[in-house]
Amino acid sequence: MTVRLLAIDVDGTLANSKGIVTERTRQVLHEAVARGLYVVISTGRSRSFLQCVSDQVALEQPLICNNGAEIWKNAAELLARRFMPVETGQEIIHIFKRYGVEHMWGNDEQGDFSPEMFQQVLQNPPMKLGAFFEDEHQLAAVRAEINALPDIEITSSDELNLEVMKYGTSKAHGLAELATEFSISLDDVMCFGDSYNDMEMFEECGTAVAMGNANDELKAMATYITATNDEDGVAQAIEQYVFAVQEPIA
Repeated sequence: MTVRLLAIDVDGTLANSKGIVTERTRQVLHEAVARGLYVVISTGRSRSFLQCVSDQVALEQPLICNNGAEIWKNAAELLARRFMPVETGQEIIHIFKRYGVEHMWGNDEQGDFSPEMFQQVLQNPPMKLGAFFEDEHQLAAVRAEINALPDIEITSSDELNLEVMKYGTSKAHGLAELATEFSISLDDVMCFGDSYNDMEMFEECGTAVAMGNANDELKAMATYITATNDEDGVAQAIEQYVFAVQEPIA
């Protein structure tokens, strides 16, 4: 197996605890591209949020945003977007409101929105809606109600949050579309992550690398476990499991 594509989560993975992509990691990603690999940012975050990360990486890399609801071949070419119906989005907001959820966001993650602001936002179909919860009981109650809605997908990037998209949406789905676009098998993809919304990628990719700070469930699914995001774990893994064992791709 030759690794031809690197799919890398951002929070807790590519970026350190300060939200910074270190110079070492940036250099390793540039070397990967020089060796003929694709480098794909794969995140639950929005495209607008990712701009600061893209500026740090300084590559025209493909992007998987909003947990696979938005897929970019490069900075200028959009491949696909997946939306929930407006009515579904409004029902999700009503559920959040009934349970007193205060911290929630939409496609662009521009801070916390009140339910009233969301009603304005939801004049257009949403790609993703998310929320943070006060405790596990509030989360479980909200999750149970949202699970009863048709044609939705639920994931999380933290123990106390939920992120809701159209059914079938995941980072793995987005990665499969990009792999097809680039004529690459998922067996030749190495993915990196730290949380629950990376699980589908770990199931589908040929090589899965969990960060040292990843949750135990993800570590159990990993091919390798690398150092933490504060120890350049992504760079270490690429150097050890790619550069050290395979020649550059012609």
